[in-house]
Formats: sequence, structure tokens, C-alpha cells
Amino acid sequence: EGSLKSLYGDWAERLRRMLAWQEATIDFVDEELPAHLEAEILATIAALEGEFRTHLDDNRRGERLREGLLFVVAGPPNAGKSSLINALSERDVAIVSATPGTTRDAIEVPLQFGGLPVTLVDTAGIHDTEDEIEREGVRRARSLLDRADLLIRLHAPGLDMESFPATTCPSIDVASKSDLAPAPEGMLAISTRTGEGLDRLRDILAEQAATLVPTSDSPALSRARHRAALDEAANHLASARAADYPDLRAEDLRLALAALGRITGAVGVEDLLDTIFSSFCIGK
Repeated sequence: EGSLKSLYGDWAERLRRMLAWQEATIDFVDEELPAHLEAEILATIAALEGEFRTHLDDNRRGERLREGLLFVVAGPPNAGKSSLINALSERDVAIVSATPGTTRDAIEVPLQFGGLPVTLVDTAGIHDTEDEIEREGVRRARSLLDRADLLIRLHAPGLDMESFPATTCPSIDVASKSDLAPAPEGMLAISTRTGEGLDRLRDILAEQAATLVPTSDSPALSRARHRAALDEAANHLASARAADYPDLRAEDLRLALAALGRITGAVGVEDLLDTIFSSFCIGK
């Protein structure tokens, strides 16, 4: 009922008008149609495709606002991941122990950073192990690294990070247990025991969330089903622009309107005829 409905409704109306005009150039070729009609059809198709592409190229902003960002805390065993999760959530959600390998499954905590929804995930320490349960925890941790919107790589004194897997998602490096040893130069130092660096870390996570979900005046595309339909419609518009014959262009416009219709509702033949006869003096 809001801005998305208005936006998609406007697109559907313009697309329906262009299809009707294109059909008029095919079915009423003997009538006196405006000379500029073909050029206006092509210009509107190009404009619509550009608007669709811009709406789609939003870094999944709408889905991220709807579903929340995924921030994953990862590192070797006993790096202080569970302690950090508890400190950021300000409650005991993960078991903390001096014994390496205590966390064996992913623990999710819904939070907000900078007013944006985030799922913060505690993971099993990534390392080589012969323990079957630990190995499954490590596998799950690795799979989360591929899906994370942000990776918080947790370093700790005396623990090896050389074997940490390479990732493509954005990441920040944080040195934990700063009350036991100084952090490497240039790395944020935190201590869940003294509270050092935690406020700064919260600020950084809020900044990262804002970067991943930038503000915009345009309504957010929030559903995967809508994204798929709009992407299909945009591809048909690109084909329509490249079509050499009016019949082929009309078919691509029809397919684009059908794809958009999965969001806005289908457009029938009567709607097209109404648009044709209301736009041109045909058959008089």
C-alpha cells in the first residue's frame, strides 16, 4: 500500500502504454499514427530499463533491512569469541570456558548496531581436529564465512591465525585479551574483562552496518520474488531495445509486462485495447 506499490504501478502503466503503442504500429499500420511514435517507444523502453537496473543495483539493501545483516565472529579456539558475543549482547548467551573447543555450534544473537538489525553469530574455533563433533562445528563455521555480510576476525595472544581460511566478504581484525598482551600495531584492542575497546568496536560495527545498508530516497526492494521478477522484466526490455522488428519488440514488451505483472497484477487484452483507442483516433 506504500511507495513500492506506487513505483511498480507507475512502471506497469508506462510499460502497458508502450506495448499498446507498439501493437498499434503493427495492427493499425494504415491509420494515421504520430510520426514520432516509434522513437518515443524506444526512448521510454530505454528509460524504464535504466530505472529497473538502478532499483535492482542496491546491494540488497531492502532484503538486508528486512532480514537483518549477518555479522560473524570467527577465529581460533579460545580466542574469546563467546566472551565477545556476551559482551556485545550484554547478557550470557554463550558458554565461556578456558577449555578450547567449548563452542561447537553457531550461536545467533539478534542485535542492532546504529539502529540497523544484525544477527551476530558466535562460531566454533577454526582449527584442525580429529574430534567428530568439533569437526562438524568447524565445518559450520566455515560455511558461515561465505554467507557473512561482515566477518569479525578475532586474534588473541599466542594463537595462530596463519591457517585462517581466505574470505571474500568484508572483514575487520580485532585483537582480544588486551589486558594480557598488547595488540599488534594498527589493530583494534579489546578486553571483555576490562571493557577496553568495546565502545569503539560497537561504533565500528554501526559504521559497517550503515555502509552495507546505505540510506536512499527510493523505496527498498525487500523481497527476493520481486527482485527475480524485475530482473526478468529488465532483461526483456533490453531485448526489446535490440529488436529489429516491431513484432519482436512487442513480444519482449509483453514478456516484460508479464514479469512485472507477477508483482502488480496481470494486464489483459482489454486493457491494451483501451489504451490504444484512448491514445489514438483509430477507426473514425
